[in-house]
Amino acid sequence: MRKNVAGDASQVANYNPKPLKLNLKDPYIPDKGSEKTPEWQKTTKYDRKLFGRHGSASGVDPAKLWPSPDELETIIAEEKEWHPSLQEMLTNIATKEKESTKKLQAREKLIAENMAKMPKMVADWRRDSRNQKQKQKEDKARRDRLLAEARARSASAQ
Repeated sequence: MRKNVAGDASQVANYNPKPLKLNLKDPYIPDKGSEKTPEWQKTTKYDRKLFGRHGSASGVDPAKLWPSPDELETIIAEEKEWHPSLQEMLTNIATKEKESTKKLQAREKLIAENMAKMPKMVADWRRDSRNQKQKQKEDKARRDRLLAEARARSASAQ
């Protein structure tokens, strides 16, 4: 016989919570004049939330929910600052594209100049490597000659 375990998947899959008992006929409306009411329930943001949830039953005047002219000005200023117009966005894109094409052209010009110098640089590198190999051969020959002379001296001294 199988035991029922608290972490059994069948129990979790069959869980169906009871719906919340919301008192929609008589909603809680805070008393703004009372000292016991928290400050956050006295704000216009909370009034908007109440009106959105309960409608006219909340007792909130819908005319007070709209922003004041000062608030509207700040909202418009923030919107202009953070959300530029389409024309501004298009000009910004155009300037960025111009800058990127300038950078690309400068890079291509530099590459072309360096590619023009390339044959001379390769020839110089080959000449230098030949000279270095020649110098290494001369140094080795000189060492071999000096070693041979030293051997000859030590052989004649004995």
